[in-house]
Amino acid sequence: MSDADYHDKAEEWRTGHGKNMSIVRSTVAIVSLISSALLISIIFMHRDRLSTTYHRLLLGMAIADVLSSSSSAIFGVAVPSEMAYLSWNASGNVASCDAQGFIYAVGSIGGVWYSCSLNLYYLAKIKYAKSDGYIKRKVEPWLHGLPTVVALAISSACLAGQLFNGSYSGTCAPLTHQPPHCYGVPDGEVVEGYTIPCGRGNDAKGLIYIVAILGFLLPPIAIGVSLGMIYRNVRKQEQRIGRYGAGALNVNTSPAENESSGASNGNRRSVSIVSSLAASVKGRFGKSSVSAAPARNQGSRAVMYRAISYALAFFITWIWFIVYMFLDISGAWVHTVDAFYGEPIPAWQLPYDYCWQFFQQGQGFWTLVVFLQPKASQMKSQFGVCLLRAFGIALWSGLSGKKPRKKKEAKQSPPPAKSSQTASSADVGTTGGTHAHMSGSGQAKGEGILDEAREGEKAEEGVGAHQPIEEEAVDV
Repeated sequence: MSDADYHDKAEEWRTGHGKNMSIVRSTVAIVSLISSALLISIIFMHRDRLSTTYHRLLLGMAIADVLSSSSSAIFGVAVPSEMAYLSWNASGNVASCDAQGFIYAVGSIGGVWYSCSLNLYYLAKIKYAKSDGYIKRKVEPWLHGLPTVVALAISSACLAGQLFNGSYSGTCAPLTHQPPHCYGVPDGEVVEGYTIPCGRGNDAKGLIYIVAILGFLLPPIAIGVSLGMIYRNVRKQEQRIGRYGAGALNVNTSPAENESSGASNGNRRSVSIVSSLAASVKGRFGKSSVSAAPARNQGSRAVMYRAISYALAFFITWIWFIVYMFLDISGAWVHTVDAFYGEPIPAWQLPYDYCWQFFQQGQGFWTLVVFLQPKASQMKSQFGVCLLRAFGIALWSGLSGKKPRKKKEAKQSPPPAKSSQTASSADVGTTGGTHAHMSGSGQAKGEGILDEAREGEKAEEGVGAHQPIEEEAVDV
């Protein structure tokens, strides 16, 4: 193929799909960048700020997304200008491409690993029932250390290996420099009229597989396994409650207590079963709140659903790149340079590429949505508004630190006086008042435990407890 032919094909790509993908990717990256900045602001406006592991992990995720989104929101200007015939808006050089690629790699790999850390945090809370103090001392250093070390190590290795090169869609990513004008040219040679040697980064090509495996394959596997363990644990709790009643959740003691008791495993197991049955019988006769079981289990389920939501935000963002890696290894993905020289592109590839460019930049937005969801559900129920409006109120509440409330409505006329028939009914009802009070006490206790479980869940997750500096009316 002559130079004129591939330049014509490159121009068609640059002003068509290449330009469109660059605009889509950068626009979504700007939205994600704003979302992560809002999340950081909400965390620092919250009364807990950085006093909880949950908030500190979310802050790490948000910072990682700020790095990756900011490097993707520049509409391709960092790509070397000598690739302007192929990459839309290319105006940079090798140094700008290295900088953009390094920042994006640190942010994206760090964000992937922080998503994994968040699920491991939920695993420690639900399955292993670790206290906040234990997690802070023993677990959290690893939850921050692994994302930071892995992201910096891989990105630095790619930078040293000259692997950050311009792509067809306007980004600088870990790949070798093989644009159309280098087709058939030996590695290391510089084509006349250009300055970047063909095959730049080819000596460190093996790092690409390390990036793929360590950066983007191990974390989703860990996330999937941890979610499976969390779900299995919650199901076992539900089965235990159904078999032995509410007291079954309280019979297990800590390992330290078991060791200090000096009892044998068989004795401890017998005591656990007897205690479970006793608690179940006690609950059936109204001396222990039966509502305690669904209350406590509801807390575990709420945390599990939160973990699943964050995992879905991760997979919506990264499943496209993960599948692409397998397609590329299997040879099913046709690269643009090969298409320029006659190899046909499958009909599904371009739509898939657009979805990839759209979803891969949006994790900051989805993380903010998951974070606000409990508060938004509360606002929807409290004010009777649509879900979108509820999210707006929740976002306003988080950023302002003010507790939303309805505007005061006009006072209504007092209710009519009770009729003699109503009064008579009330007198009759008074006769059984003592019995109603006694029978309702167990239900009141159960409702109190349910409220405590809900409040504890909110406090643990850091949602719905924004510092009420003052109440302010909201138009709903």
